[in-house]
Amino acid sequence: SDFSAMRGVALLVALQLGWARAGQVTRYLGPLPCTHPSCPRPSTSGGRTVNNTNFHLRDIMIIEGPDGVYYLTGTSNSAGDDYWTDVWGVVRVWQSKTPLVPGSFTGGGVVFNLTQDCRFCGPVTASGGCRAPNSCTECGVGATSASGCTPKSDCGGRVWAPELHHLPKKAGDVPKSGGWFISFHFHCAGGGSGVLQSTSGTPYGPFTDLVHGVPGGDVTLFQDPVDDVVYTVSSGGGGLVASRLSQDMRSIEATATISPVCGDTPCADSAIGFEGPFVIEVNGTYFLSSSAFGNSSDHGGPDSAFNRPGAPSNSHYSSFMGAAKSLLGPYTNGRDGRGSWLALDNGGHNNYFRYNGSVYGTVWYGSEPNHDAPPADVPLINLPSVARMEVVGGRLVVADSVE
Repeated sequence: SDFSAMRGVALLVALQLGWARAGQVTRYLGPLPCTHPSCPRPSTSGGRTVNNTNFHLRDIMIIEGPDGVYYLTGTSNSAGDDYWTDVWGVVRVWQSKTPLVPGSFTGGGVVFNLTQDCRFCGPVTASGGCRAPNSCTECGVGATSASGCTPKSDCGGRVWAPELHHLPKKAGDVPKSGGWFISFHFHCAGGGSGVLQSTSGTPYGPFTDLVHGVPGGDVTLFQDPVDDVVYTVSSGGGGLVASRLSQDMRSIEATATISPVCGDTPCADSAIGFEGPFVIEVNGTYFLSSSAFGNSSDHGGPDSAFNRPGAPSNSHYSSFMGAAKSLLGPYTNGRDGRGSWLALDNGGHNNYFRYNGSVYGTVWYGSEPNHDAPPADVPLINLPSVARMEVVGGRLVVADSVE
């Protein structure tokens, strides 16, 4: 009804000012308009609803670039709500000079197209292939038409959790990059994980393959401030893995597991999380974030009790952290013991960035145990929000205000 629509708009306006749930203050950054000519159109959306006035993303990432410009990207294809409108595997980028101002991010242009730009990807096969479109409404959820793709070949190339990174010190080592890179996982037959480089020296690409074969998925990049060596950090069946890259970033020189598996049993006393890693260094302390299902008391992997029917009502897909004095660890719970802590509720698969002297964490809502998002979260599902962070007692945790 018109009244319901007006109430929804009023609620989002209130959320733009900052809101609190269970003591955590966050700010909704939308609407997120997609204004570039490459934005989806109803004629090319494969039957999905197009909403370019407020584009929906998951795995939302914000970084600072040169000249005070901030860049936002995330997962825009694969399975999800009705507004995941990218049928083709692409990476989109938005920009803003005032990232905490709601509605300030604009653009959304494609900077990488999996079908056109992937050099190592093979042709379309019976199982799909990275160059195939996602021709079903939902892709990757299940094996039947009711819950996923049938036939499987309809489930094409998907770019999961792309991250845009600016490493200006690597501009000379990687010609034409300008220090701009995208870490990726291509979830498709013949895909895999690695790093792309810009070929124009700008964040707008085009981007092309740089290194392929990073173990696992959910890849992030981190340049160690101690020696400027660049690592990928990724997740897989063996835990969270750091891979040291060569100086030209074209090969993997060594790998090390920096956090063990967070699986079926509670892992707050032994590990950090099971996917979506990200690293930020603050005043000499390395904070390693990773996603898991759980709450401030404990958490676990996707098959744990925290993501099953009967899961605690406060169990969410959130960001948990460990702290160390070097990238390779050992990581502790910030209190000189093994394990981790809840850093950002509903911050699952997010990142952390600096703005005006503070650290902020991105938040997106919607990946809930049993798909039972709290009613207050529903207006924010797959839309960008942030929370300000601060170090308290050796732990990076949510501050009590957004600014």
